[in-house]
Amino acid sequence: MIFFSVGVPSRFAEWCDALIAALVAKAHGPADLAGGNTLEEIGRALLQSKEEHLIVSTRQLAEDLRAALANAGAPFVLSFDDPRIAVKNLIDVHGLDPIAAIRATATSCAAVLNTSMMDGALVLRADHDSADPIAAASRIAEHFRLPLGASDIAERVAAMPALPSNAEEREPAAEAAWEPVATGALDAYREYFSNHALGDIVWARDLFFWGDKPQQAATGVIDLAGEIRALLFGPYIVLPPGYWHGTMTLAVSPEANGMSFSVEVLAGARCALLAQTSFVPDGRGVCRAAFSFSIDESTDQPIALRLTNTRHVAAGRLAFGQVALQMQTETNAEIPVELATALAP
Repeated sequence: MIFFSVGVPSRFAEWCDALIAALVAKAHGPADLAGGNTLEEIGRALLQSKEEHLIVSTRQLAEDLRAALANAGAPFVLSFDDPRIAVKNLIDVHGLDPIAAIRATATSCAAVLNTSMMDGALVLRADHDSADPIAAASRIAEHFRLPLGASDIAERVAAMPALPSNAEEREPAAEAAWEPVATGALDAYREYFSNHALGDIVWARDLFFWGDKPQQAATGVIDLAGEIRALLFGPYIVLPPGYWHGTMTLAVSPEANGMSFSVEVLAGARCALLAQTSFVPDGRGVCRAAFSFSIDESTDQPIALRLTNTRHVAAGRLAFGQVALQMQTETNAEIPVELATALAP
């Protein structure tokens, strides 16, 4: 039997993984714990497992796995936590670079966002359920229909590592350099996981790369002189399905005033084009390029933007600001009165 533990990559989610494994082992016998985000990865884990039961830990739920869980109505545990705490866990415990940790956490948040309303989901929240681990374990056992008594559950919880019990222990002692970047990319999800609407997402320039120096973050100034080319690209982060409006902010030096640029929104490894717009900076050299695009469940991910100059330029410099994204929750599909009149027989 397969048991699924879905969540953002925080210590609380990892605790839920281990707890499910312990409860299943107590109820049904030995079980393996493996990571997997796609049906293919789970298939490989099943082939490699020597146990009858498998607990699948997934942090970046792919569409094929989400659809399979939804269609089957399979029970799973969904653990939410403050995304910034997940970033800290990836940095401190798993050794990820801060920017890579932010990308991974943002992608995880987007991937699990639409699973909370699925029939099979048992939603656990770190800010609430970590305070009473026995109650959380009891809910998990009941959700998976594990034949365990109160003493069995208490015994397994007692053997688990302790979780931080208050906000002071869970938050960084002082703001780290990556915190502002994480705030823009992740606070919309933090609010959503706290039962609020999904707010604006801001991708800071730290998440992007220069076209001329692909290994360097787009935090400095780029020399525009040269041929038509990709000036910057990134951030390769998954977004939830929906209709999105975005704004890219940048500035150019006086020598580049009047030249045109192009922004493309690309999806997946094949760089499928979702949107494209051209723009010219104003007389001050400042520009905010607006674009809109749609994402559905079939859209390849992750999402990247690519900024290109549209002609050769002899001189000039460019400084990149940020990309702000808003999910449009309502669209007006009504035909304007004057058009309806014109179309009338």
